Amino acid sequence: MLIEKVPITSIDLEDRRFCISLGGTPEKLRLSIEKIGIVNPPIVTSRNGILVLVAGWRRIRAAHELGLQEVAVRKIEWTGDLEAFRIQVFDNLGFRQFSPIEKSEILSRLRKYGEPDERLVFSYLSLFGIPGHGDYLESYLSFSLFSPEIKEILHEKCTPFPVLGLLAGFESGERALLKPFIVTLGQNKLKSFLENLFDLKSNKGMSVGTFFGSKEIKAVIDSDRLSPLQKAEKTADRLNRLRYPRLTLWNDKFSSRLKKLNLPKEIEIRHSAFFEEEEMTVSFKVRDIRDLERHSRKLTDLSKNRITAELFKVPPAETSE
Repeated sequence: MLIEKVPITSIDLEDRRFCISLGGTPEKLRLSIEKIGIVNPPIVTSRNGILVLVAGWRRIRAAHELGLQEVAVRKIEWTGDLEAFRIQVFDNLGFRQFSPIEKSEILSRLRKYGEPDERLVFSYLSLFGIPGHGDYLESYLSFSLFSPEIKEILHEKCTPFPVLGLLAGFESGERALLKPFIVTLGQNKLKSFLENLFDLKSNKGMSVGTFFGSKEIKAVIDSDRLSPLQKAEKTADRLNRLRYPRLTLWNDKFSSRLKKLNLPKEIEIRHSAFFEEEEMTVSFKVRDIRDLERHSRKLTDLSKNRITAELFKVPPAETSE
């Protein structure tokens, strides 16, 4: 490949057909280029007489932010979109990890430029650590249909495959309503949120729009007193109550009785996730033998407390499953 310096303005950065980089410019990359310049020159090709960037989008973006006028580039001959994009993919594959949403973009673009599905399954999925099965290909291709704004968020959070799969079960307009919750909730809470919402939509006949348009949820979302996290958690709690009404009732009763015990913060009493086990878990933290003795006395007192006995009656025997 021919290496030469070109004005940064001579590269058509509006043509993003080969761009797979999501998110902003990594600070370490920007600092590296500021100190020693671009070590690995970006790759360009001439398409209809115009320089098009094939690989090195983040490097060029950092150079542009630093105000560089010229950059060293490697020029390759134009041989078509597919071959140029393959160069982009393999140029990056060896030294950086792709997020799941970036993998979906790459697979979608490879298919768009003519790579057959059979080759995508048997030659590419394993390169990205994806099981070599057609169902996985279809799933990743469906993620590429998310809106650019949603994809940026999912990339920044490196949202895992199971959560992306749940999001794919919602329509584009529904995902737009979910944006604040995708931003705010952690991966596990978001997964539970989406599972509950999908169950509400699929099995209980309530549309996503109806749920978010309800008076109770609108009051939460429009509140000026609640932080984004508080809004998300209150909405998630309402979803959980709608999906598991008896379970949430039992949780409320258990928590109410537990609160009356006024336990020291070092002692915890927990039930199983769905009250499916007869046993409860009691745990406590000790720093020394005196702590152990003190907690032992407290536990002895608890065993004689009427409220403690009430904990074992949640759920009531006649309704437990």
